[in-house]
Amino acid sequence: MEAEPSKAGTNHGGGSDHSNRPAGAVLLRLIGVFKLAKAAVLLCGGIAAVAFSPAELGTRVAEWVRDFHLDPGAAYVRDALAHLTGVPARRLHELGVAMFIYSSLFLTEGIGLLCLQHWAEWVALISTAGLIPIEIYELFKRLTIVRGGILAINVAVVAYLLARLVRRRVNPNET
Repeated sequence: MEAEPSKAGTNHGGGSDHSNRPAGAVLLRLIGVFKLAKAAVLLCGGIAAVAFSPAELGTRVAEWVRDFHLDPGAAYVRDALAHLTGVPARRLHELGVAMFIYSSLFLTEGIGLLCLQHWAEWVALISTAGLIPIEIYELFKRLTIVRGGILAINVAVVAYLLARLVRRRVNPNET
């Protein structure tokens, strides 16, 4: 008896065979890389927030600005340094813990998406959509190209994942 062509690559053990999803796989993996990049930034920020006092952190950031050849006179650099040095140590540590929590969420999403796991699509959709109102608020508070770009990317990610999950719900055989 011959196997049906449409069932030949199916993995019935709970996982899934993603070799038949090249276009979706590429986009999901790009989203996964984006999530991993966010996780790395937050992890570094969390480590810095926990490891340094506000004054030490301000000094370190000023050194990093010089090391990365950024303009130390730029308004965003001055604002960041002034904000960092004015934060109470306890608040800085709380911020560091929050960064670790979000970093672990983004790390989980990123790895799951890189491995093309269906559950990771749901986690990424819910967590990304949940942060969009905060990003919009922050954008209206202070409009910057970086904030606008991140918001646009996150809206595109939500739209793509939502369309993908709805398409899968309507046609379970489609991947």
